[in-house]
Amino acid sequence: MSATQYSHYSLASTIEAAWELQPLTAKDLGTSSMTEFFHSPPEPPPMLTASFVFSPANPDSGTTVNFTGSAKGGKQPYQYTWSLGDGSVRVGQVVGYVYQSVGNYTASLTVTDQTGQRATTSHAISIDTDPKPTSASPKQTNTAFPRALGLMISFVVGVALPLALSFIVSRGHRRTNQVTQSRANIGIM
Repeated sequence: MSATQYSHYSLASTIEAAWELQPLTAKDLGTSSMTEFFHSPPEPPPMLTASFVFSPANPDSGTTVNFTGSAKGGKQPYQYTWSLGDGSVRVGQVVGYVYQSVGNYTASLTVTDQTGQRATTSHAISIDTDPKPTSASPKQTNTAFPRALGLMISFVVGVALPLALSFIVSRGHRRTNQVTQSRANIGIM
């Protein structure tokens, strides 16, 4: 029911108002439209999007990996559901998880809003596939010195010693030649 009186011209006025048209006649212009009876459907919420970050960036097995999800659009409140790539599922905007095995995993976040709209995103996570270097063990440290010593000895025996012997022998021949030449010059032989 309405307190406003309508006539058959109100139908034309209502169509003109709905389609944002100019009135066809002066009677349409002066008549009330019946738009009060028509409610616009609510605008749909903006498209829902999801994203997340995790830390540390290069986790080791047995280390807690912290996941933090975020969402935009849709209609709050949001529900966060995590699939961590090894069959484990967690719920919440922020979750922590410890991967027990070395390998590559795909962690996924699905966000659901109040209207049932869903958005999903994923990231690859490598656990211990590029482990951090460890300090040298005592055995490695001890083997480095004898190896270097062996290389120095090989150099001396293979290069330096033959050069030194060649120099000594060459010098000895020069001395002998000089003595022989000196004797020849003096006339002693």
